[in-house]
Amino acid sequence: MTDSKSTTDDTFTAEVNGSGHPLFSARETSLTRSWRPGPGDYWHGHGGQPISQPNHNAYLNVFVPENPTVGTHQITEDGNDYRASYALGNPGDIDEYHAVSGEITLSVVPTAGDERLEGEVKFIAVNVDGQRQVTVTNGKFKLSAENASTSATSNPK
Repeated sequence: MTDSKSTTDDTFTAEVNGSGHPLFSARETSLTRSWRPGPGDYWHGHGGQPISQPNHNAYLNVFVPENPTVGTHQITEDGNDYRASYALGNPGDIDEYHAVSGEITLSVVPTAGDERLEGEVKFIAVNVDGQRQVTVTNGKFKLSAENASTSATSNPK
């Protein structure tokens, strides 16, 4: 389930070095609750920004566990709890960069009845081919989920 929104309240901005598009300012944002093997339930914060070429977009993502805590958390290459990524491209042809180091500082975390995620992120990410990297700095996000579903996106038990 994806709850995309384009509001003035939700934001995701950053500086990106190495991508050819240094300033990121999301036009679309979302916060969804998802599930995958390994970490189980987690929150996915997403920002998307159209860039100059037709159907060409930049994306920033943060991933935090189901019950995150306020504070600073390390991002590691093999980490399951706190993760981040950057991507560039068009549908069907995405150039993905997964964070190998960095940190996420959370100031607001989702709770029952108040599904918001706010904080800052900075990280170094490497392309899936291992040949290129980007550095994301001054990342700031303020995201909310109007209708994040726990049953439709959670692991069926």
